[in-house]
Amino acid sequence: MTGYFSDICAPGVEAVKGDVSQANIDTFTNGCIKNDGVVSGEVAALLVEGKSDVAFISMKTVNLYQ
Repeated sequence: MTGYFSDICAPGVEAVKGDVSQANIDTFTNGCIKNDGVVSGEVAALLVEGKSDVAFISMKTVNLYQ
């Protein structure tokens, strides 16, 4: 997936339990808004135009805008 999208925001990947390397976390959050190094969440992933090519969000967040 990282070869297809140049900037990705997948909020929550930093909180996944298991064997997720810091390099993978950085790759999947490089397009996210961060405050003091912490990803601001799914809604913030949608609010900044031009920050990333794609944002991965839950249906719960999608439903906020319907």
